[in-house]
Amino acid sequence: MRQINIISILLALISPFLALPTLLYGVIKKNGLSITLFVIFLGFLSYLFIPNYTDDKTRYIEIYWNFKNWDLISFIGLFYNVVSRDFILQTFLKIASELDIKPQVVFFIVTVTVIGIVFKIWKEITIKLGFNNTESTISMLLIFTSVSLLDLFSGTRFMFASGVALYGYFQGFIMNKKWQPYIWLLIAINIHFSLIVFVGGYIIVKLLINKTMLIKAIFLTSFIFLFLPKDILVEILNILGLGGALASKGDAYISSNKDFSENYFKESGTAGVIIYFFQVLWIFMMYIYMVVHIKSNKIHHLLLFLLIAILNIFYSTTTVYLRYSLFIKLILGMVLLIDMKNYNSKKVTIYFIASFVFILITQIIIARYNIEASYTKNSFFLLDILFQKPVTTNDVIY
Repeated sequence: MRQINIISILLALISPFLALPTLLYGVIKKNGLSITLFVIFLGFLSYLFIPNYTDDKTRYIEIYWNFKNWDLISFIGLFYNVVSRDFILQTFLKIASELDIKPQVVFFIVTVTVIGIVFKIWKEITIKLGFNNTESTISMLLIFTSVSLLDLFSGTRFMFASGVALYGYFQGFIMNKKWQPYIWLLIAINIHFSLIVFVGGYIIVKLLINKTMLIKAIFLTSFIFLFLPKDILVEILNILGLGGALASKGDAYISSNKDFSENYFKESGTAGVIIYFFQVLWIFMMYIYMVVHIKSNKIHHLLLFLLIAILNIFYSTTTVYLRYSLFIKLILGMVLLIDMKNYNSKKVTIYFIASFVFILITQIIIARYNIEASYTKNSFFLLDILFQKPVTTNDVIY
């Protein structure tokens, strides 16, 4: 592997794109340097990605430039107390704007963090369970495709929070750490407050871990929500007395869900129906997979049972359901990783990989204009990438 490492470094110094074949070979071999360089490569893809004007990433570009007009007192007083309770990404943007660091660097750091967490989990599980080369290759494809790259590159904050929360779950349920998971989960909700429902899920699983039948009952009962109208969900949230920041988030998501439900299929036609089908195909495959494993009392299955129940509650609000499914897909990748070795279920894993690849293909089609604008001959060499000018809203796609 030493020769591969040297070749990878030399090629990466010329162009990260040239180094990709040797990096992938090293990743399959679980070579630490290759994994690190591959994570950095994906970070550069995010660094270069030009979003649409409607994407969340554009809002963060706007925030970065607006922060240049905010002094520190204004930032702390107004932003923390009034504007937002999930402040970590915005703090990174403020620091970058104060130090004249390009906003692309913040997006690079976010992507490296999320992908780095995913591959760290993959490496630790595959080493712990003793995966062979074939299993490592399949599992690498699984864990990589379980990450929604388009949402990471264009949405940024929710995937950032999801990656951190995933690491908290990994620490708590796979590595059996006691207090560290709560630190990671606290960080996650301060990146994106909507992840608080999965912090609650973590605590509930910990409390009910020995009540396996109750967890399974909650899982099976949750499928009722697939047939309930949205108004019932709103009433349930009101009965629970969810207020403050969470209520504000909920109102925003329910409002956006109304727009999605009324406009999406009208505007997108047959192509939109096909894309939506592939977006949710893996979810219904997951339902079937977990029903098949309903007799299992393994901790990672019990965890997924309860998280699916939480996801199902939001089925009637499509926007929330699809967003939360991004986090569930990361957890599912970890569960399938363990099951592939425990149950020797390579075929099932490949089916899920295929469903994830279909999503990746549809995302490439959706983002084709962004890809064309982002990855050009002017961004092929490493020096060209590093010396790109700071991105502004004038660069985004309208």
